[in-house]
Amino acid sequence: MAGPSIPSYNALASGGSTFAPSSLHFDAAAGDETAAKRVTFTSTGPDAVTFGTASLGGTSPTSFNIVADTCSTHTFTSGQTCYVDVTALLPTPGSQSATLNLTDDASGSHSVPLSATAIVGARGTYYPFLPQRIMDTRTGNGTTKAPIGSNGVRHLQVTGRGGVAATGVSAVVLNVTVVSPASSGYLTVYPTGVPRPTSSALNFAKGWTGANSVTVAVGTGGQIDIFNASSSADVIVDVAGFFAANDSVLGGYGLGGQFQSVYPERLFDSRYSGDGSRLDQDYFVSTPVDYGDENNSHIRAFAVNITAVSPLGSGYLTAWDGGDTFPSTSTLNFAAGKTVPNMAIVPAGPCYICEGDWYEKPSISIYTSQATHILVDIVGVFDDSSLEDGLRFTPITPTRIADTRTPLGLPGALGPNSTGVLTTPSSVITEPDTSALALNVTAVNPTASTWLTVWPNGVEGLPQPTISSLNPAKGQTVPNAVITVIGPEEAFNIYNNAGTTHVLIDVVGTFWLYPGTASSGFAGPGFGAKGPSQLRSVTTGGAVRHQR
Repeated sequence: MAGPSIPSYNALASGGSTFAPSSLHFDAAAGDETAAKRVTFTSTGPDAVTFGTASLGGTSPTSFNIVADTCSTHTFTSGQTCYVDVTALLPTPGSQSATLNLTDDASGSHSVPLSATAIVGARGTYYPFLPQRIMDTRTGNGTTKAPIGSNGVRHLQVTGRGGVAATGVSAVVLNVTVVSPASSGYLTVYPTGVPRPTSSALNFAKGWTGANSVTVAVGTGGQIDIFNASSSADVIVDVAGFFAANDSVLGGYGLGGQFQSVYPERLFDSRYSGDGSRLDQDYFVSTPVDYGDENNSHIRAFAVNITAVSPLGSGYLTAWDGGDTFPSTSTLNFAAGKTVPNMAIVPAGPCYICEGDWYEKPSISIYTSQATHILVDIVGVFDDSSLEDGLRFTPITPTRIADTRTPLGLPGALGPNSTGVLTTPSSVITEPDTSALALNVTAVNPTASTWLTVWPNGVEGLPQPTISSLNPAKGQTVPNAVITVIGPEEAFNIYNNAGTTHVLIDVVGTFWLYPGTASSGFAGPGFGAKGPSQLRSVTTGGAVRHQR
């Protein structure tokens, strides 16, 4: 029977049977079960040997698991062998020991020492960086120099490019922009090597140029696929970070960050800031936050929803850490008079232009190429994996869980001032202690200009946030990426402000509690017993405008 390879050893004689190796040691990532290691038992005769039942004992038997056993209760003649395979699973960093115990009717009891050492592993952590362009069908960057045709698919290499590690990557965070499509349609972005899902990453009208944040699992060969359901469209892809699949990234990239859920807050609204004027053309605004000195130094990126409101002309916004290196990419594109949102995970940096107590507080900056009002809503932060109760990410192939047109998940279109409640299907929850979802939410043909808000359901003391998740205009079909915590019953709310609108919701991944940094006070799905997280209390303000 095939199984894990047997390391070199010196057998230990015990009369009727021997075992090897003499002990097992496991190096593990906290919270992740190791690969199996094998102990082989050999009947040494001259009489047949019958084994008892293998068991675990010693100091910490619950840190180990027997996953295969061909020995227990079986009889073997001289020279025949059997094996017991063992794994280790340590929920927190540190060292544990135990014994693998097995008796036979000739030599008595065998006791194999087991030991394991666990570190804080990388799986599911996030590595943010300034956006870099890895595909542009207009120039031939990363692909053929031509629009994607009707029902066409482009394969895009994402690993090993634009700052993404070559190996050990589970998913990438992209900003996908469609440019002047010849007809209305949508793009689907999914891992190479899997069947195309019935989901959409970006919906658009004829001639529209716009973007959406897309988190997608990496497929065969480190590639993703982009499908175009329109007659013809140019597509731009910028990469802003990646999630780790395993510890192979530690050597070159160190340890990534964990997601910290926070109470959604509006960090900046130019309509109510200062004199209420738009942010001028070629200006940027820096938006600091203060989560307390014990937390601020650990913040590596903001998860924000950025919205351009009533711009005076066509243009774009670029979000970055406020440092001297300015990205040559856009976060969202807008036309005159339109309201356009986009979610982004933006690297954070100290605010050196902020004044007073806000100096050097963690911040992001948003630049505009055209005068426009700007809204900035924060839904979470990524830390350096040192704070308690951090969440890690596992991608899935995009899965549609709600379509009010069908209806799926929700009974029908959302009316004015109404809230739908959606329970997460068990099929998309792939990790224990899943606490948040990465979604793509699309409003379809609203009868009035409106805004939608997504937030967890059933969390005591958590009212509807005063932020927007997406802002569709009348008759517009518009998507936006959303990260939302789920409540104790694994449900979330979606609110529609005005008119009636259909809604599509696709899940692209889940955030789960990492046991290696979990506190004893965490109480399962949602915010648990302590509120959104230890970062719940935030002080906002201190935003400053500056000409670039």
